[in-house]
Amino acid sequence: MTRLIFHLDMDAFFVSVERLRRPWLKGKPVVVGGDPSHRGVVASASYEARRFGIHSAMPIGRAKRLCPQCIFLPCHFDDYADTSAQLFRILERFTPDLEPLSLEEAYMDMSGFRWIYGPPMETAERVHRLIENTMGLSSSIGISTNKLVAKIASAIAKPNGILHVLPGHERDFLAPLPVNSIPGVGTHTAEKLRLLGASTVRDLQTIGEKLLVSAFGATGAWLYRASMGEDDDPVSPPAEPKSVGRETTFSEDLLDRKRVLSEIFSLAEECCRALRSLGRQAKTITLKLRYADFITITRSRTFPEATDLDIEVREIVPDLLSKAWTRRLRIRLIGIRFSNLTAAEWQPCLSFDGSGREKFKRLYAALDRIRGKYGDEAILHGSQLKLVAGS
Repeated sequence: MTRLIFHLDMDAFFVSVERLRRPWLKGKPVVVGGDPSHRGVVASASYEARRFGIHSAMPIGRAKRLCPQCIFLPCHFDDYADTSAQLFRILERFTPDLEPLSLEEAYMDMSGFRWIYGPPMETAERVHRLIENTMGLSSSIGISTNKLVAKIASAIAKPNGILHVLPGHERDFLAPLPVNSIPGVGTHTAEKLRLLGASTVRDLQTIGEKLLVSAFGATGAWLYRASMGEDDDPVSPPAEPKSVGRETTFSEDLLDRKRVLSEIFSLAEECCRALRSLGRQAKTITLKLRYADFITITRSRTFPEATDLDIEVREIVPDLLSKAWTRRLRIRLIGIRFSNLTAAEWQPCLSFDGSGREKFKRLYAALDRIRGKYGDEAILHGSQLKLVAGS
């Protein structure tokens, strides 16, 4: 049976979610990522902003110089995660074989579903309309016999389009495209290919596998197969998460230990909330510090019992910070990661008896509901509130 793979990618996802709350942003150049007067990178750019050369991962300051009239917004990751969950609930109606690539992007293995949904284009249009009508967002879909060609097709279909590469036409479809259309071919590889005389995928097809292997080794064999539109990689549903982490780069390097500790607490609480939403607890916590000179230090601690409780994490974090921050230098970046995950279980530990832990379980479940509805700053710990108030 010929495989049928969809690659669905939301259009300017973070910007589109922000526009749901601010309809007046429609048609304007918008960048999500932060304040251009501070350090940061572009997380998402509207198509109006992209016309000025702005793209994801570009420094915010450069984006501001390219488009001074651009509207810059901070990230609201909880909103994007909630919207993403709604998106994947829609996609799950069509196939159980989903491979998420990010909050906004996924492969869908639709092989064998033609007899249920009809021709591929009709099915893609149904998915497309359902997302638009239910969520008010636009998406683009590429259709092919494999993941590689489907992903390239969705990029060409953007924005708000559908493109079906018919079986047997993969090679001809790819031929006129530039070599960096192939996912994984970055600037360095593209330049090396240019020196070999290859600027289009057709050039790769003509050069042949032998020369590509001599120039790139095993990667050359992959490049040749990709240029021919060949890819047998299966759509793989996600495995159970092995860790949960968060990190942030400060807009200005910090020397204030209380401020750094408060920021670490905030990241740890985000991780605990993520663990609870996944039904997981963690045995190990790791703190990451990056100094202003870019030297990075990590320190880890194992809990007596697996946990997802903020209060138990807060007992350990100050000692981890003391062990990691041993130089009189400012801190540029902090991160928290929880690992050795297990299914959530409620057992007595050294710090709390069973009834005490159950009370905290109910408390944090209530806090999660409030923050999920009103935002992370709806309820703050006292130490964070003092910093927010400037005291």
